[in-house]
Amino acid sequence: MNQKERDPGPGIATGLSADRIGSGGPSAWRWFLVLWLVGTAVRLVYLLQIRNAPDIVNPILDSNWYFTQALRMVGGQWLGDVPFWRAPAYQFFLAPLFYLGRGDPFLARLVQVVLSGATAGLVYLIARRLFGHRIGLAAGCLACGYQMLIYFSTELLAVTLEVFANMLMLVAVLRADERGTRGGWFVAGLALGFSAVVRPNVLLFALMLVLFVKGMRSWRRNWAPAVALAAGTLVLILPVTAVNTIKGGDPVLVAYQGGVNFYIGNSPYADGKTVFVPGGHEQEYHRSLGEYRCQVRMVSEHLAEEDLGCDLRPSQIDRYWYRKTIGYILDEPGHFARLVGRKLYYFWNTYEVTNNRNIELFLAENARWLRAPVPWFGLVAPLGLVGMALSWRRGRPVHLLVLFVAAQVASVLLFFVCARFRMSSAAVLVVFAPYTVWWLVERIRRLDWRRAGAALAVLVPLFWISHTDYFRVREVTDQAVHHFHQALALRREGRLQEAVDMMRLAIRFCPTDPMPHMALGSTLLEMDRVTEARESYERALALRPSMGAIVHSDLATFLASEGRVDEAVAEFRAALAVDPAFIHGRLNLARLLTNVGRADEALPHFTEVLEQAPEQAGKVLPEMAIALDHIGRRDEAIGAVRTALEKDKTNGRAHALLARYLEEAGRRDEARQEWKLAREWAADGAARAEADEHLEALR
Repeated sequence: MNQKERDPGPGIATGLSADRIGSGGPSAWRWFLVLWLVGTAVRLVYLLQIRNAPDIVNPILDSNWYFTQALRMVGGQWLGDVPFWRAPAYQFFLAPLFYLGRGDPFLARLVQVVLSGATAGLVYLIARRLFGHRIGLAAGCLACGYQMLIYFSTELLAVTLEVFANMLMLVAVLRADERGTRGGWFVAGLALGFSAVVRPNVLLFALMLVLFVKGMRSWRRNWAPAVALAAGTLVLILPVTAVNTIKGGDPVLVAYQGGVNFYIGNSPYADGKTVFVPGGHEQEYHRSLGEYRCQVRMVSEHLAEEDLGCDLRPSQIDRYWYRKTIGYILDEPGHFARLVGRKLYYFWNTYEVTNNRNIELFLAENARWLRAPVPWFGLVAPLGLVGMALSWRRGRPVHLLVLFVAAQVASVLLFFVCARFRMSSAAVLVVFAPYTVWWLVERIRRLDWRRAGAALAVLVPLFWISHTDYFRVREVTDQAVHHFHQALALRREGRLQEAVDMMRLAIRFCPTDPMPHMALGSTLLEMDRVTEARESYERALALRPSMGAIVHSDLATFLASEGRVDEAVAEFRAALAVDPAFIHGRLNLARLLTNVGRADEALPHFTEVLEQAPEQAGKVLPEMAIALDHIGRRDEAIGAVRTALEKDKTNGRAHALLARYLEEAGRRDEARQEWKLAREWAADGAARAEADEHLEALR
C-alpha cells in the first residue's frame, strides 16, 4: 500500500474534497439554508416546550442582569452603566427586541433561535471548506441537533450571539486566508471586532491570528494583511472604548469585569469552576431595590476601594484584582498549577458545569427528549480532538481552526470553567467530529487495522476520561443551587407553596447554606406562617449572623401588613442599625412612613437611597414625589416625576402619577398626553383601565 492510499489528501480517490468558502454555486448556499431552517425548527420546538418554566418566565442570575439592563435601555438609558461592566454588544442586541416585544423577552428568545439555527449553517460552510460537502453536511446536521446549542439558544445570555459571531468570524477568516487580499483580512477583522464586543476573550485569538497572518519567518515582510486584520478588529472595539472614556470618564477597552473574574478563577478560594462573591458578601444581593444587581460587581468595587482607602475608577478596580491575583500566583505557583490542571479536566469533561442553573435537572424537568442520546459534548469533544490531529496535514485552514480552539481553551483556563464558556470551542469541534468517523470508516474499509487501531487507542481513552467524575466535577450543591433559584422564580410567580416545597428540597441537598433558610422564612412569612418563618430565620442566622438586617426587614414588612406600624418601623430601624447600606430596607421604611402620613420622616430616607443608588432614580423618584406632595410641595413632586421619566420613559406608574397631578392643576392637554403614555406602558389591566377612565373624562 503506497503513501497516497494510506493517507489520502483532499480529492485523492476518496470523493472527499475541500471547497472554497462561497464556492460550489447555489448548492452550498442551498444546503446552508436547509440546515438553517432545520436547526431553527428544532430549537423552536424546544422554545415552545420550555417557555413556561418558572425561571424562563422569571429570569435568574446573569440572565436577570441582562434582562434588567435591556429594560433600562428601553426606558431611555441607552448606554446603561458606563464604563461597561460586561461587554455591551448583547445588551444592545436585546434592547430593541425588548422594545418591540413590550418588555416580553419571548421575541428576543425567538430571534436567538433563528441565530442558533444559522450557526448550524455556518458550521456546514466551515466543514465544507475543509472536508467537502458530505462531511460538511454531517457537521451541519450534528450542529442542528447538538444538545448545548439547542439549550443555550433560548437563554438570555450572550452565548448564542457569541457562537454565531465566532462562526461568522471563522468563515470570514478562512475566506480571507483563501484570497489573501487586504480587503478580505479587513472584513475578517470587522467580524473579529464584533466577536470581541460580544465576549472579549476572543482577543487572545486576535493576537495569535495577527502573528499567524504576519508569519514569523521575516519581521519586515507581509505586514499588510496583519495590519488590515488589526485595523478591522479595532473599528468596532474603539467606539466602545470611546464611550467608556467620554461618557464614563475612564479609558476601559471593552469592559472591566475581567480582573475580578481572574481572581475568582485563581484565588486561594478558587476550585476552577465555582463563581463566588469575593469576601463572602452574599448579603449584597439583598441591598438591591427589588431587582437583580450583580453581587460580584458591587462587592469587588467595595473591597478594592476599602483595601486602598480611596475611590477608584473602574479601570483601577480592574487592575487591582489582576495585581492581587498575579501576586497570589507568584506566591503559590504549585497551587496555581494544580488549579490549571483541574480546569483542564473540567473543560474536557462531558458534564456541563453549572453557572446559572443545573442544566441536567432543568432538561429533566422541562425537555426530557434533549437528555436522550442527542449529540453531546462528551461525544463531540473526543471525536473533534482526534479529527484535528488526523486532518493537521490538510494545511492552513485546519491550523487556523486549531489555533482558535487553543486560544479559546487558554482563555477559559485563565479564568474559570463553565458550560457556556466552552460553547465556541464545541462548535468548532463539531466541524472535526464527522471527519474522525469518516477517517475510521475509510481505514476499516481499506483493512488498514494498524492505523485504525492507533486512532481508536487515542479516541477510546479520551472518551472514557471525558465521562469520569473526578475532582468533584459533579457536586450535590449544584442541585441545591438549582432548586433554590427555581424556588425564587416560583415565588415571583406567586406560587408560594410550590416555592416552599422547592426551598425545602434545596435545604435537603445543602442544609449548611443560609440562603434557602432565609428565603424559606420570608416566603412562609408572606403566607402568614409566622412560627415556621421564625424557625427558618433562626437557622439562617445560626449559619450566618451577618444576615440580621434581612431578618429585621422581613419581619418589619410582615408587621406592616398586619397594621402594626410602630413595631414595623422599629424593625426597619433595627435592620438599618445592623447595616446602614441596606438600601432595600431603607426604601421600604420610607414607603411605610409615607403611607402612614409621616412623609416628613420619609424624605431623608428617600434622599439617602438616591445617594447610595443613583442609578435607581427612575424607580425611587416617583415614590419620593408622593411624599413631597403629602407635605404640600406639589411643584417639587412634579419635578421629581419628570426627572424620573427622563431616566425611564417606560414607567407607566410615573406617567399616571404625573397625569394625575397635571389634571388636578387644570392642565388638561398635558394630562391627556401623560394618561396616553400611562396606558401605553401600563403594568397591568387595572392600570390600563384607570388610564382609559381618565382619558374618557378628559375628552
